Amino acid sequence: MTTQVKQQGVNKDMQEEMVGVLTAISIVSKRLANRLSQLDERNEKKEKKQMSKTKLALDVVTDLRNLAGSIETLVFALESNQTDSAASVEKEQSKKNKESNKPAQPAKAKLPSLEDVRAKLAALSQDGKQVQVKELITGFGAKKLSDIPVERYPELLEEADKL
Repeated sequence: MTTQVKQQGVNKDMQEEMVGVLTAISIVSKRLANRLSQLDERNEKKEKKQMSKTKLALDVVTDLRNLAGSIETLVFALESNQTDSAASVEKEQSKKNKESNKPAQPAKAKLPSLEDVRAKLAALSQDGKQVQVKELITGFGAKKLSDIPVERYPELLEEADKL
């Protein structure tokens, strides 16, 4: 009987140990499952962020292409407008010359374009003179470069050359 009691005690100890091991396995597997699900969520978020960054980059490329097209259209319009304006000025001058029999006066010196001025100011800004460029623009009574009248661009460029 004592052997049976000993065997039952050993069996009970083994069962308790098995329950402890199974409980530990259960706890570890739950923790592992939680960590795996957290990793999956993180990976999904990273993929979404990566996808959104890619989408943003593609949107920027599309916007830049649209901007380039708009600038090209603007340049063509300005060129055709300048050509039309120059032709009408020449016609008016030739009429005046015929009437007064005086030699034609040369047309006004070509004004710098917004792009020319912007390029000059951008170069200065890249050289670390952002504050001076901003002060120059505000000195002409404007908040931004495009607010300055085209007629004042030569003066603005002169001031920019002094910086």
